[in-house]
Amino acid sequence: MTELSDGPGPGLDAASSVPVATRWGLLKRIGFRFVFSYFVLYAFPFPLGSLPWTEKARELYDALVQPMVLWVGPSILGIDGPIATEFNGSGDRTYYYVLLFCQLVLAIAATVIWTLVDRRPRRHERLLEGLRLYVRVYLGTLMLSYGFAKIFEGQFPVPGPRQLATTYGDSSPMGLLWTFMGFSRPYTMFAGFMEALPGALLFFRRTATVAALVLLAVMGNVVLLNFCYDVPVKLLSTHLWLMCLFLAAPAIPRLVAVLVLNRPAPPVPSTTLPTSRRARTVCAGLYVIASGALAYEVIVPTVERHMKRTDVSPATSAMRDHYTVDEMTVDGRPLALADTDRWSGAWIQRQAIWIYRADGTSQRYLAAAEIPGSPALDLRLPTDAADVRRAHLEMRREAGKLILDGDLDGKQVTVRLASMGPPESLLMTRGFHWVNEVPFNR
Repeated sequence: MTELSDGPGPGLDAASSVPVATRWGLLKRIGFRFVFSYFVLYAFPFPLGSLPWTEKARELYDALVQPMVLWVGPSILGIDGPIATEFNGSGDRTYYYVLLFCQLVLAIAATVIWTLVDRRPRRHERLLEGLRLYVRVYLGTLMLSYGFAKIFEGQFPVPGPRQLATTYGDSSPMGLLWTFMGFSRPYTMFAGFMEALPGALLFFRRTATVAALVLLAVMGNVVLLNFCYDVPVKLLSTHLWLMCLFLAAPAIPRLVAVLVLNRPAPPVPSTTLPTSRRARTVCAGLYVIASGALAYEVIVPTVERHMKRTDVSPATSAMRDHYTVDEMTVDGRPLALADTDRWSGAWIQRQAIWIYRADGTSQRYLAAAEIPGSPALDLRLPTDAADVRRAHLEMRREAGKLILDGDLDGKQVTVRLASMGPPESLLMTRGFHWVNEVPFNR
């Protein structure tokens, strides 16, 4: 007769009641806890600010985080000078590097505390699935945003008169990339579809892996472009690529087994977060509602902005142009052609106006709203805060001329502009050719 034992049962470790087959090693547990903490800290407060009625919560989060960044910068990292907090389109500002340092330190601290408190040799399967779900939605939302911005000419507009008149040598690396991408609408739209379509597939569990594999290549190209052309989105694009790698990682060994080693690969076991049917139904319903709201908040505004930009009515098309200055008065005094304060020309495009003066200098102003169709311009310098107004100029058409009349840097100005029309450039008139007897490379 076999004697009963108080020892561990089959497949159980003597020091734990957790089955050996379902345990993670210490290094794997530490690695997962760090990745979990870091990704959540980096992506948070998403989806706050992206879902309806969550803007206040996002503002509260920013109000709590900003003082920490402004203290850590000079006190811990020894950064001299002020740290700008106003968003200006750059994702690689000092503020974001200091914030990244804070997130990294907090993630390490959370990993250490978590490991000291929870020493059980178990697998964090449900937390892993929860993290994958959060990363999928975060990544998918951003991919939809960037994808539709390319499809609907939001990120890479067709080169305008200013870009066409600027030499290669005078353009910035980022400006060169923007002109290259904006020149070909089909290619830009293709790039947008390659981001938006996998982004949409990330919202579905069964297609998330193939979407992550596609985005791994797509975002790898984006990261290289940002680094090689000095585009100030290096931090975000690198993290998005790392998230693609995180989602695709479980499939990579199976792909190597099938495609390289010619071995069979077992299917990945499906894992669901809730255990009860009712809980799964509730979670699925909430997920569909939240995902639909996120997609709506990303896609609809992009399409609406595109419709405004493509308005070709005379009232709007006249504002997107290159102008020469016929007459200009400052505080009621007409300016001569040689006067250094006189404008020699102006470029007006979307949300900005470039002013060229007779002495050869130029100044770029940003508009509070998109210029086409606007009856007036509220302008500020790119280095100013959003609430600093340098000019308020009324816009009107008179005898085929564009008249700007109002206050500019504390002076009353009236400028009469004549359209030069789009410049005749080889780039925009060369066209497409099926047959090329010799390369036309200039």
